[in-house]
Amino acid sequence: MGEVDDGRVNIVTLLLWSFVGDIPVTTLLQGFRCVGLDSFVLLALDENKISVIEDNAFGDLTKLEFLNMFNNNITTIKNSTFTGLTNLEYLYLSYNGITTIEDHAFSGLTNIIRLRLNNNRISSIKNITISGLTNLQELRIQDNPYHCDCELIGLVDFLKSGRVPVSGDPRCFTPETLKGISLVSLSAANLTCPDMTTMDITTYETNSSPLKEGNFLVITYVSLCLLFKTIVDF
Repeated sequence: MGEVDDGRVNIVTLLLWSFVGDIPVTTLLQGFRCVGLDSFVLLALDENKISVIEDNAFGDLTKLEFLNMFNNNITTIKNSTFTGLTNLEYLYLSYNGITTIEDHAFSGLTNIIRLRLNNNRISSIKNITISGLTNLQELRIQDNPYHCDCELIGLVDFLKSGRVPVSGDPRCFTPETLKGISLVSLSAANLTCPDMTTMDITTYETNSSPLKEGNFLVITYVSLCLLFKTIVDF
């Protein structure tokens, strides 16, 4: 599985078929595995209907370096979601419905080079969540409805440090006084928490027709494992 002359790489794509009709499976179960899956280096699960990833679902994929879950229905990234992926370098989670990322969701992923969280429904990311990604070279977090209060100070400081190139221009969605302001232009004085408030992001819409982040096969997640190869651009 090596590079070809034009800089692209072969990618193993997982195609799973259902025997119960045209009903998509929406949950990656704990211990999710197929024959030979533990040797995979690249795995594309993009453009499915996956909404739930159970604890330790990828625990056997210790050799995995590239995971694309672009354009699914995931809402929560838990501390245990990516447990065991110690060799992972590329993690693409764009265009889901992510609202919650637990503080230690990316702990142990010290080899991550590219992390893409853009075009979700994320209102806040804590500094502790990404500060341990010491090899990070690209971070995409734009097009999320950020609530700019004191909870965002750590992230703003991280972005302003310039330690990692940030693609796009993440901006405040609320409060109204800061709406549209770039995160990197904020100061601690702007980021206050006077009262406990509940942010309403029901009016926030992400692009319903996302641009692909690579030329991947569309995959349907169902029940029987079949392996195919295609070509993907990073």
